[in-house]
Amino acid sequence: MASLGLTNPQEIWTLAENSRVLLEAFKLFFEKREKEIGNLVFDKDDQLAVEFVTAAANIRAHSFGIPLHSLFEAKGVAGNIVHAVATTNAIIAGLIVIEAIKVLQDDYKNYR
Repeated sequence: MASLGLTNPQEIWTLAENSRVLLEAFKLFFEKREKEIGNLVFDKDDQLAVEFVTAAANIRAHSFGIPLHSLFEAKGVAGNIVHAVATTNAIIAGLIVIEAIKVLQDDYKNYR
């Protein structure tokens, strides 16, 4: 798979570097992976996708005064998102069941 071949994944890019990476990633997607555009599923092991997402996220973060992240940090965050979403969904589902039990028991005083 195509990637930009960046050498130091722990380096935090400047805004200019993020812009360059984003544009070069766009270019590579259109040149090498055009058939995937519109159907691409994010995979943290897809180097070009991680480079693209890191650059885009850093540009957006800069716009809001949020600290930028290195490619390494962004990949780590991306790897944890699925677990965080699954955990959050499980917690919310549990809370909904508790409220449903209250409804079934006519415990209207303790509804939330």
